[in-house]
Parts: sequence; C-alpha cells; structure tokens
Amino acid sequence: MTSNWREMWAEVDRRHEESKDSQGAIVELFGRYARLDKQGRADADGALFEALHGEDETKRYDALAIINEFQLSEAIPHLRELAARLQLTDTPGAPFELAKVQRILHKLQPAG
Repeated sequence: MTSNWREMWAEVDRRHEESKDSQGAIVELFGRYARLDKQGRADADGALFEALHGEDETKRYDALAIINEFQLSEAIPHLRELAARLQLTDTPGAPFELAKVQRILHKLQPAG
C-alpha cells in the first residue's frame, strides 16, 4: 500500500511541477491524505516519514506540510532526527528548513 501512496505522490508532484503549480500539489495531497482510511494513512505515514530521512527536498517539503496539517505526532522522532541532520548541513536552505521543523515539533510535542 505504501507504494500506492508513493506512486500517487510522484504523479501529483509531476503533474503540478509541469503546470508550475507546486502549491496545488500540496492542496491535492492534503485532500488525498484526508480521504485515506486508517490502513491507508498508516501506509502513507510510512512514506512520509521515510521522505524525512531522504535527500529530496521537494518530498521533505510535502511531507512536512502534511505532517503539520494533520498534526501527525507519530512523526516526532523522525522530525528530531531531521532537525539534528539539518544542524550539521551547510546547504543554503538548511537553516530555513530547520526552523520549519522546529516549529512543527513545537506544535506536536505535548506541553509539560
């Protein structure tokens, strides 16, 4: 099932990239994720969390957006690992991505 989410995700990104509408991809992914059943979400979550460990910035952007929108607290350990990795990265976008990851972590972590 995870491969179904991956295939759909790649297709959505490709279509929206071709039409120069990257924000449209996020909106479509939100809608598709919202319609998933429990098993579908579990499978999609696996792909999202895997993307956080990958080098593809576009996939990480999408994954972070979905995690943030749907408040996926199960992502916390993966987000912490990504934050640690970004602190050691010297790419120009790393500080901005790190700030986003930290904001999401702050929202997801229980108070106290």
